Amino acid sequence: MVLVLARTMKADRKIGIFVPTAAIGRWLAEELLKDSPVGHTPIYEPSKRKLTWPNGSTAQFFSILQPRSWRGAWFHFGWAVGVGDWRTESNLDTTLSEIQLTVRSPTEQFLVTY
Repeated sequence: MVLVLARTMKADRKIGIFVPTAAIGRWLAEELLKDSPVGHTPIYEPSKRKLTWPNGSTAQFFSILQPRSWRGAWFHFGWAVGVGDWRTESNLDTTLSEIQLTVRSPTEQFLVTY
């Protein structure tokens, strides 16, 4: 899904990917790299938790265990991954609402997967 989005969306779009833990974010980034088509493989910057595609689109990973890490961020598209495994101090609805505030595009596209 992210691979299709990054390849087909306009250049310089931002995708926020919210995962249960940082380790799952690293694993997902590696899977996205492995599954990328030839000629459209993103560059992975582990220290920034970020993938950058040749068209300038980026995906940044955030652990829901560190909610302050996404404060002030904004994205054209958001993806909440593995919501069934989330362990948060606040309830799930509150966490998802906070994440949805980061998606500030006219279409406000947000995907939740369990």
